[in-house]
Amino acid sequence: MPAPPMPEGSTEASPGASSQRASASPAPVEDPILGTTIAGRYRVESRLGEGGMGSVYRVEHTAMRKKLALKLLHREMTRQPEMVARFEREALAAAHIEHPNVAGRPTSASSTTASASSCSSTSRG
Repeated sequence: MPAPPMPEGSTEASPGASSQRASASPAPVEDPILGTTIAGRYRVESRLGEGGMGSVYRVEHTAMRKKLALKLLHREMTRQPEMVARFEREALAAAHIEHPNVAGRPTSASSTTASASSCSSTSRG
């Protein structure tokens, strides 16, 4: 028995069309930072996370061969001196935290007119 006609203005598609739409997904956006070297010593391997102010990347220090986390401010944030100052204060405050249950203390921080970054150790978990 054929299916009843759909009411005018209905958006339901045929069963075959809906499965085709479900399998189609937008192409992933490639992060231009991946694979680059920052500050001449941090090779960017992957993005660990992203927030309102910036992104955190897993990097390898090219001379020490050590895995680290590098936090970079979003480009639009680097154009706001108050945001760069806040970022620097956060990195400085975090560098002074010393406790065995706290991982990832910043090991370095820098800022220029083009970018701002904070680098710290990483831990699994």
